Amino acid sequence: MLNDLENGLIYYLQAIEKCRLVGDTTGLAIDYYNLGYIYSDMNQWEKCYTYTKEATTFKRVNIPMDLVILSRMASVCLQLNKVDEALNYLRVAEKYPLKYPNNLSNLNYHNAMGQYFRYMGNMSKAYKFLMLAYKEATLYGDPYWIGVQARELGILYLKSKNFSFAEHFFFIAHDVTKEFGYHPQVLQSLSDLSELARAKGMLDEAISFKDQQLAYGDSLVRKQNHNRILYYNAKFESDKKQNEITQLQKDSEIKNLTIKQSRLWLYLTITTIVTLTIVGLLTYRNLKHKQNIVLQKEELQHQQISALEKDKQLILADAILKGQEQERGRLAKDLHDGLGGLLSGVKISLSNMKSNMVMTSD
Repeated sequence: MLNDLENGLIYYLQAIEKCRLVGDTTGLAIDYYNLGYIYSDMNQWEKCYTYTKEATTFKRVNIPMDLVILSRMASVCLQLNKVDEALNYLRVAEKYPLKYPNNLSNLNYHNAMGQYFRYMGNMSKAYKFLMLAYKEATLYGDPYWIGVQARELGILYLKSKNFSFAEHFFFIAHDVTKEFGYHPQVLQSLSDLSELARAKGMLDEAISFKDQQLAYGDSLVRKQNHNRILYYNAKFESDKKQNEITQLQKDSEIKNLTIKQSRLWLYLTITTIVTLTIVGLLTYRNLKHKQNIVLQKEELQHQQISALEKDKQLILADAILKGQEQERGRLAKDLHDGLGGLLSGVKISLSNMKSNMVMTSD
């Protein structure tokens, strides 16, 4: 749309590669068809033929699209004087039903048929089909196709030397394409008007249209350069914004990663603290348990010692009691045995004292 045909070609070729990757035959057919149109705008009809023919290899894309491509291929063949090949494509195209009102398929087919009959010199049939195509373009409502079909009628009337009708349709083609900025068609219409003026013998007018064509071509080059500058500026700004977005995304990713790392470290720290706390508690509990066991053992030992001491005391007490009992027995025996003898001796002594002393009986 910017008439930057070079970039148009580049992007269509990229689109073809993408369509091949996903197996999109409809996309491939349309891209090759459009590539052919770009080369026709550049008046490079051999390349137009090559790419448009490639579009025909994708059979049964859909009926309207097939008919458009076949009809277009016939028109391209006529541009290169390949009449028999054009007729073959038209014979294939005529087998398709024309049941799509206001559709490009009908328009292209009737246009190709009109071009064929014009090429063959059958002006009445050419007029019939080209007028049908022009009416369909008007109903279709696309200024591009209105301009194209008006030019086809202009060429037909020029060949028939009906200069007034030729001029009428050439000016329609010129005005509508200029209004909507279809620059290659504007250049072509100025060339057509120059040819018409020359055919009428109006050489000054023919030169004037040629001069207008050259001037328009120069302005078109300037405009194309301007559009390219705008495009590349826009692309630069877009790339810049994309880089900024990418950088922001990277910063965001780094920030998110930092947050994730911080959270990870936090989780690890908390987990470590909790783990250490649990380990500490378990260790403390274990130590406490061991201490309790030690204390219990010590208590048991104390109890055992106390029991032993009590046993010892009991043994000692028992030994003392036994000793006392023995001593009592011995004393009793001694008392029994010794006291009797002592008393007998005292009795004897007393008897002796009684006989030996002067004492009363009392």
